[in-house]
Amino acid sequence: MTKTGLKIRILRHSAGLDQHQAAEKMEISVAEYSRIETGLTVADDGLFDRLVVLFGLSKT
Repeated sequence: MTKTGLKIRILRHSAGLDQHQAAEKMEISVAEYSRIETGLTVADDGLFDRLVVLFGLSKT
C-alpha cells in the first residue's frame, strides 16, 4: 500500500465507510476503489475530485 493509499484508507475509516460504500458514493466499482487504496492505480483528476468531495477536503 502506498502512503497516499493509506491516507485514503484512513480517511474512509474516519468517515465510517467501508470500501463498498465509498465506491458507491464515488460511482465507481469496488474493485476500482480498492485499486486506488492499494496503489495499483493512480486516481486521475476525475477520481481525485470525487475523493475530495467524498471526504470534504480541499485541493490546496
